[in-house]
Amino acid sequence: MYEYELPLSVVVLIIGLFICIVNANYARINSKNPSTWKKKSVFTTYKAWLIYAFCITVMIIVLMIFSFSNIIIGISNFGNEQNSVSQIQQQLTSSDSSS
Repeated sequence: MYEYELPLSVVVLIIGLFICIVNANYARINSKNPSTWKKKSVFTTYKAWLIYAFCITVMIIVLMIFSFSNIIIGISNFGNEQNSVSQIQQQLTSSDSSS
């Protein structure tokens, strides 16, 4: 299940980022063309949506850094395992040739 958590998190955050950017544009247009009926909400200002988009972007970057560090750790562990396997093979071949 863990293998699906990171891609799912990134997809959800990207969808949220898209929604924030679209709502920021609509709020900016609405602020330039005010109507007689306005909602009284924090979501009507485009600056609030841009702040939400910024926070989501920071979360995406943190997730990417976390996953990149896991990839680097996996690559280094794979290299260490290859070195240990080659050492074992050398030991086995040297013990076979001596007997």
